[in-house]
Amino acid sequence: MTNANNRTAPAWAGIDVAKETFEAALHPAWVPGEELALSDLPRANFPRTADGVASFLGWLDGAKATDGIRAVMETTGRYSVELAELLLAARSSLVPAIVDAKSASHFGRSLRLRNKTDRVDAGMLARFGAERCPPPWRPLAPEYAELREMSRQRTFLVESLVTARNRLAEIESVRSVARVQKQVIASLEKAIERIEELMHKHVAKHASLARAVRRLDTTPGVAFVTATTVLGELGDLARFLSSRSLSAFAGVSPRLFDSGATVHGRPRMCKQGSPRVRQVLYLASLAAVRNPRNRFGRSYAAMVDAGKPRMVALGAIMRKMLVTMRAMIVGETDYQDELVPGR
Repeated sequence: MTNANNRTAPAWAGIDVAKETFEAALHPAWVPGEELALSDLPRANFPRTADGVASFLGWLDGAKATDGIRAVMETTGRYSVELAELLLAARSSLVPAIVDAKSASHFGRSLRLRNKTDRVDAGMLARFGAERCPPPWRPLAPEYAELREMSRQRTFLVESLVTARNRLAEIESVRSVARVQKQVIASLEKAIERIEELMHKHVAKHASLARAVRRLDTTPGVAFVTATTVLGELGDLARFLSSRSLSAFAGVSPRLFDSGATVHGRPRMCKQGSPRVRQVLYLASLAAVRNPRNRFGRSYAAMVDAGKPRMVALGAIMRKMLVTMRAMIVGETDYQDELVPGR
């Protein structure tokens, strides 16, 4: 079947992923103007295992979709990634897409669905795929994927340590309980030291990753934790074809709010993509703008002097910093002021 642009359109399998199973619904190739009730879509449930994927593929084969089938699911952390990897290994032609949960939720609201169940969500995702044709999910290289898990574990441990220290302040007057809490804190501190040691060893073991981390570390405000978080969450920055696509993917591009002649809202950061990247970029930008000798600091001061709110200016520096990081990786060069975009 062809769409309005005379390009072959595939059928879409919408997949709602759970810990042990996944629900699938199959939507035929999209034809603008034709409405198909989601309740009429073929559906089936499968174990989230290699055998379950094999059964799922057999179920798809029975549909005899002449123009091919693609798969789409919403992001559910490890579960959706593991299933996407199983699907790619079993049948690469499925080129699964993993879409942002917020985008899928907003699309579901636009359909005015009365219920929210695994079956309904699978049908909604199948319709989303057929209408929107989301781009294929691109898995990270193994060394980047492992770095991501290490970085996330470090973040979890650091947050747990903050919670444990706050708890100690609350119960310090009860000495017996405080002693136990201090042991918990000591254990967390050792775990953080251990995971950071593992991260350094992992980076050193992979030459290209070590070069990237060392290179990003030359950026003002950026240190090992920021560099490894950015690379772990985004992968090789050179895989992004443009600085604009990278900024949008990381959620640091501006979102405009203008309508007609009278509504002119303040631009805000779109905040799509990984919040972990934005968190470390925020802290790195805070450190960088304190130094007026680098271009980040000068650019921040100029924006504030021109009347921009400080948080808006800092958001612009976050975007500039990420774009500069990509330029450094693509150009295989250390930080230079000339790499920082002027706008």
